[in-house]
Amino acid sequence: YLRSQLEELRAHPTVGDVRGVGLMHGLDLVKNKATKESWSKTHPFTARLGELTLQKGLVTRAWDVIHFAPPLVVTKSEIDRMVAIVDEALTIAERDNASEIVA
Repeated sequence: YLRSQLEELRAHPTVGDVRGVGLMHGLDLVKNKATKESWSKTHPFTARLGELTLQKGLVTRAWDVIHFAPPLVVTKSEIDRMVAIVDEALTIAERDNASEIVA
């Protein structure tokens, strides 16, 4: 279920890939989907993304990959909320860094 929900985030211009197994997944963050050029761990885009997810209540690492590893007792509604938070955060961070994103 987590994987299917994360696949919906591929619509974002900065999500280059969704990978993982079971409840351990990651979204590869890219500046350019065609070349797979990634953001650095210290770039303002990834820093902003990390701030936004934390402000919205999701504790995760947002570097060149957004990491997902919820507890085994996670519910579908909790997964939906995690994905919604990342969706919202990506939208804001992409807007803030639009000049560097190759769509």
